[in-house]
Amino acid sequence: MLRSMKITSRLLVLIFAGAGVLLISVVALDVTGARRIVESELHDFENSTAVTRAEELTFVRSEIQKELHALSRMNLALGSVGLCVLALLAWLIARSITRPICELDGVAKQLAGGNLDMELPPMPGRDEVACLAASLDRMRSDLIQHIDELQRATAARARMDSELQIARDIQLGLVPPRFSFEPPRPEFSVFATLDPAREVGGDFYDFFMLNDHSVCLAIGDVSGKGIPAALFMAMARTSLRNLFQLGVEPSEALFRLNNELALNNDANMFVTIFCAVIDLQTGECRYASGGHNPPLIQRSNGDVEWISKVFGAIVGPMEGLEFQTGNLVLQPGDILFTYTDGVTEAENGRREFYGEERLQDQLASDLSPEGLLDAVRAGVQRFAEGAEQSDDITMLAFRFAG
Repeated sequence: MLRSMKITSRLLVLIFAGAGVLLISVVALDVTGARRIVESELHDFENSTAVTRAEELTFVRSEIQKELHALSRMNLALGSVGLCVLALLAWLIARSITRPICELDGVAKQLAGGNLDMELPPMPGRDEVACLAASLDRMRSDLIQHIDELQRATAARARMDSELQIARDIQLGLVPPRFSFEPPRPEFSVFATLDPAREVGGDFYDFFMLNDHSVCLAIGDVSGKGIPAALFMAMARTSLRNLFQLGVEPSEALFRLNNELALNNDANMFVTIFCAVIDLQTGECRYASGGHNPPLIQRSNGDVEWISKVFGAIVGPMEGLEFQTGNLVLQPGDILFTYTDGVTEAENGRREFYGEERLQDQLASDLSPEGLLDAVRAGVQRFAEGAEQSDDITMLAFRFAG
């Protein structure tokens, strides 16, 4: 716009200059025409008179030419003055148009540089320049307001990120941080990992000694993600541990836990849980499942098999749900592998799932519980090919040594 205004002003100057030149040309033509008429009349007069009057005619001709020269000079001076006046007027008009535009151009550069505190020069009137100045002033005010809102939002986000990090630390503090016991337990080894998809998630794992010859394992996945899922997970994990401390069977523990979680559960949240009690003397494993993914067993001879499914619905949506206890026997060297659906439902860029078949193939390797989980995690990451993790990934592996 500024460039077009400058071009317009220059065209205006050229128009006025052309008008001045045209004016001088017209005056010059008039003088030339008058001179020709006089000279023609003198010529005719000279032809029609006698030679005796030559001196008088020469004098008259000289006087007329002097008058014509004086008239020419006066017209030329008037034309020059008029041209100067026209040029001055053109310059003043062009300056009155471009000066506010140049001022607004400087203001726009200052605003672009981040100087939002400067005041815009007053632009009276209702023309396009005044409207442009008003728009720039509104833009400046809107930018100040937007930056203030952005700063407040950034500060609030920083506080939220800090709170979420604290919540993540609390969540990870709810699960066992160490995988050894005091005194040491040579009968078994255990290892687990928890990788939330967000700062906090709804997965959990737990293991603890019930008595000197029994150990309890549990893994769960709460519906949803974020803070609500983490709170529901903390409640489910704490209640389940307390129930097992009473010495009840896994199916009875899930039955009571379901009734507790169903009370005042207006959000209709639920959790899937696999839990087991293992006799370290005999290897007997009594387990129950509340709608959870079926675990696998890696036998000491390298075979990988799924454990037998038992009846059990998801935990928490309503009271009175029944659960069933299953039994199996672990032989020395066997590994019980439990996980959440974040493993089998991990996706790659082609929207393909990792799946149970790949998981079973991945487990066909002679590794420690920690090495086994590291291998599965690496396999899932390779399969995802950099795709964003969409769900919490939790795994727990228990090796029975006998």
